[in-house]
Amino acid sequence: MDNEKNQSVLAIIKNVLKNPKTEHIGQIQFEFNCPSVKCKNDDNKFNLGLNVEVGIFHCWKCKYKGVIHKVVEDYGKQDDIERLNIVFPKENVASIDTIHIYDANKDYDNITCELPDGFKSLSKEYNSKYYTYAMNYLKKRNVSMDIIKKHNIGYTEDGSRKFRIIIPSYNSKNKLNYYEARSYMPFIKPNYYKPDQPKKSDIIFNEKNINFNLPVYLVEGVFDMFPLYNAIPLLGKDISDLLLHKLIVHKTKIIICLDEDAFLDVIELYNKLSSYDLDVYFVRVKYDIAEYYQKFGKDGLVQMIRQYKKLDFEEMINVVFENKKQNKRMNDDFIKKDWQQMINPVNFN
Repeated sequence: MDNEKNQSVLAIIKNVLKNPKTEHIGQIQFEFNCPSVKCKNDDNKFNLGLNVEVGIFHCWKCKYKGVIHKVVEDYGKQDDIERLNIVFPKENVASIDTIHIYDANKDYDNITCELPDGFKSLSKEYNSKYYTYAMNYLKKRNVSMDIIKKHNIGYTEDGSRKFRIIIPSYNSKNKLNYYEARSYMPFIKPNYYKPDQPKKSDIIFNEKNINFNLPVYLVEGVFDMFPLYNAIPLLGKDISDLLLHKLIVHKTKIIICLDEDAFLDVIELYNKLSSYDLDVYFVRVKYDIAEYYQKFGKDGLVQMIRQYKKLDFEEMINVVFENKKQNKRMNDDFIKKDWQQMINPVNFN
């Protein structure tokens, strides 16, 4: 019966969002092109994940999310809305705040990619001015040869990702699953590239070097990861359902270390992780991790990250109001409405 319901829901969703990226018997998790204003021109990006069994969706790019009735009401016809309410009444849908989308049938270990053409490992010296430029860039950012070897960091002089530092990611099976390409030449734009496939939501960056039975530091970017032990870069400020699932399974202690200007994101992430009964802490990061490391070195960084703590209600409110004028997201409407919803789920000790 559940399979019949899932197929009926999928048929309605396909009528609204067109065909998903893949479709096979028994599948419950699908990827669609997101119809939002921000994503509507992204042909074949398939950023919107949707689970027909639990009835929720989430776009990884624009953060458009909710129960599936929302996307049908926003972009479907009245007939689609009525049919969905019959086969899947809204009251039967799980809350998006209490359930995450994780496809247990997906073989994440075999989601891989290839290094960009022209990749050269920086653990080997080359008689090239571009090798010197690349190494000088890393030295300025306090990236040592030990870090280069540990992460197999390389660079390019040509190819589709030319003049960029390449930071690979390997999964728990030591298979390459992602990379970031950062420009080491100031006039090269854009500053960084990512692989066309896979999506970052399908990988855990640096998983090869992570022990989930020890405290894990969640940081924003790859350069924030280098000076810390057991650190995972989110490649942004949101957490993927794959990583969330892994943290829940291992009951991992989590320390959030996002940049100084991302305190609202810290609150949201803290709340989300705490709602799964995880042991969560945060660090008030000055500047960002990579910049702080550049300014104050390893000793200064260690001293800062040792000051991790639980999210304190009074401190949080003070920070929100202190930064209200400096952060466009912290407008009067946010102060009046959103912050209360944001902090309610947290169990302040």
